[in-house]
Amino acid sequence: MNRIYVDIDTQIDFLDRQIGALFVPNADKLVPNLQKLVQKAVADSNSTLFIGSLDSHTFACGEFVENGGPFPRHCVSGTIGQLKLPELMPDRALVLPNCGGFEPYEQLYEVVAGDAQLFLFEKNMFSIFENERAEELVNFWTEHVLKTRPSDVEVIIFGVATEFCVRAAAVEFRERGYRVRVVRDAIAGVTVEGEAAAFQEFWDKGIDTVWTAEVVGEAKVPA
Repeated sequence: MNRIYVDIDTQIDFLDRQIGALFVPNADKLVPNLQKLVQKAVADSNSTLFIGSLDSHTFACGEFVENGGPFPRHCVSGTIGQLKLPELMPDRALVLPNCGGFEPYEQLYEVVAGDAQLFLFEKNMFSIFENERAEELVNFWTEHVLKTRPSDVEVIIFGVATEFCVRAAAVEFRERGYRVRVVRDAIAGVTVEGEAAAFQEFWDKGIDTVWTAEVVGEAKVPA
């Protein structure tokens, strides 16, 4: 199966209604579907690639209100809120810091040959590709493991928030030539208007939407 699963920012600060510093409206209701998708990605991990992103900021981050940005403080490295929601964390996940590419490049072979079920890329901006290692691993998987072209690979994207980091991942994978499908009942937006604009951009750029049931192989799909 030529497929890449992409889990975007399913972290406590975004998904936990009680303690999340930047809770995305209704994101907690996604958890059952997110669990199904993570379980499917892990079950397929011997033949597919499962990657994800983690927002990771310092206190000096320009996104924060106190530093002139638009968002309250969130996902500061080393805080509880920056952690991935525990029920969405596989047994064997490898966190790759945002500190440049693989050096030497042979490290890629070691990473892929390991037993990680999920590769998590820390990032300081919206795009998972801000972490150079994400681009390198995706390219390596496509070219050297699958031995194919991006147009022959399906990318399944889920997580938060629709109009920010989910949008960035979907658009940038599409720009790289991949067939992209966003799981519409496993994403949530910060605002109704922002989410609507993101969906319009998905349609304009040839990015498909899909339901969780379709991805995991359940019989019933919402009408």
